Amino acid sequence: MKYVLIFLLLIQSFENDTIHYCDGLIKRGLEAHINKNYLKSLELLTEAQTLAKKNNWQKELFNATNGIGVNYYEMLDYGEALDNYLQAYTIALKVMDTKQESIVLNNIAVLYRDEKKYNEAEIYQKKAFDIFVKVKDSFEIAVSATNLAGLYNETNKLELASKYIDIAKIMAPKNLETVIYTSIIEAENLLDKNEFDASEKIINRLNGKLESTELNNSKIAVLLLLSKIYEHQNHIEKALNSTKQAKEESLSYKNNIHIYDRFSEVYFAMKDFEKSIKYKDSVMLVKDSISVLKDRVVYENSKIKFEIKDSQKQLLVSQDQLNNEKLIKYYLIGFSLLIFTLLGWLLRSNYIKYRQKRIISVNSQEIIALELKNKENDNLLLEQQMKEKEILSLLERNNHKLELERKNRKLVANVLQLGQRNENIKNFVKSLSQNSELSKNIFLAKQIELLKNILSKEESNDEFLSHFEEINSHFLKSIKEMHPTLNANDIRFLCYMYMNLSGKEISTLFNITIQATRKRKERIAIKMNLLEGSQLYGYITTI
Repeated sequence: MKYVLIFLLLIQSFENDTIHYCDGLIKRGLEAHINKNYLKSLELLTEAQTLAKKNNWQKELFNATNGIGVNYYEMLDYGEALDNYLQAYTIALKVMDTKQESIVLNNIAVLYRDEKKYNEAEIYQKKAFDIFVKVKDSFEIAVSATNLAGLYNETNKLELASKYIDIAKIMAPKNLETVIYTSIIEAENLLDKNEFDASEKIINRLNGKLESTELNNSKIAVLLLLSKIYEHQNHIEKALNSTKQAKEESLSYKNNIHIYDRFSEVYFAMKDFEKSIKYKDSVMLVKDSISVLKDRVVYENSKIKFEIKDSQKQLLVSQDQLNNEKLIKYYLIGFSLLIFTLLGWLLRSNYIKYRQKRIISVNSQEIIALELKNKENDNLLLEQQMKEKEILSLLERNNHKLELERKNRKLVANVLQLGQRNENIKNFVKSLSQNSELSKNIFLAKQIELLKNILSKEESNDEFLSHFEEINSHFLKSIKEMHPTLNANDIRFLCYMYMNLSGKEISTLFNITIQATRKRKERIAIKMNLLEGSQLYGYITTI
């Protein structure tokens, strides 16, 4: 249970430094932006930005920085929005992410368009469009083409606008918002070309699709377009009614500027100049109100920036505290592990001491019992002593035998390793001999033949026999005395058999075939006056 608690503490200490935590901050920040809670959104995105910078997470840094720019854009602080967009653009270029680059280019273009800086807006919008075409993203191509068409409508470049409208219609997926936006831009283009019926037909197709709050701006744009169409068709009352409906549906000051401007134009067409002038004045009032609102927003933004800076400072302080807490936890964990190690060592020491005392106690009791028996019968004592000597002698012999077996195993391993080496060399020589290119080289061919001759020689391997004699001196001495006709290779062969090597292993060590090994075994058996080679192993193990 203690180890589980320590593990949970470690998990908690690292939780705030994970990339998943950073992604969670960005997600919550964007949700707060959608809900118009800009301060909360900026706090969350700024914390994510700081964490991403610290850990060099470029994707998260881009998302946080771009999100901060979008917040400032919605809050009408275009200067701060542009600064963050440009930072995001630099990040996108650094990591060479075309998707990120196109997103921020589009945002910059929209910002410049709102500020009536059409040349800059066109440059950035076309860059975004070109990137989407390059990566073949049909949805983004449609959106970017529609944005360009709207920009060209606004600057009275109607033919260029038509070109991008056609592209958007081809590439647009079945996305309601995209289709509506493209349709509005196309209707606006046709209206500017005085194709009123065609424009009205497109707008009528949008009936019933603009009821959600998210599409309020699109609905206002459609009603104002209808008003212009009706005015050109001399349906002034319909034009006035569409404008009034737009006023009732409007949810923003920006839309009110266009609505009051439309009222002024409709009343002018109705020759009601007093109301026309009145609504013109209203346009000025709305613009003034927006300026005041913008000033107030900028003031609020300044407060927000101060609060964000303060939050960043608190975040750094919290980070330092977190690091200190981590350090303390590491010390505690290290100290706990040291304590556990010491306790384990003490318990083990006590257990060993207890076991030794128990063994001593048992031995003492046995000695006392033995002494009592010795006192009762000296003959039994002598007999017991004789038995103990025999046991000690047997133990010594067994130990000697075990030591002999151990050394023999080591010698066997060395011998087998030598055999394996010879086998590898043999295979290598064989592969070289089969290479037609190498066989043409006279020098290499001679060297290969030399290796073959070396492998074919049956060397006495004096080093092996000397090591074997150190371990099994009795066997070698006896075999030489009993069978003086055996040569060095015969004795070496018998040594391998004595070590219980298989026929295959012996053939590898002598670099001969298994059949040749069997023949040599039979020949040696005949030299030793044995009837069959199969009796050889049983015979030498009794020597």
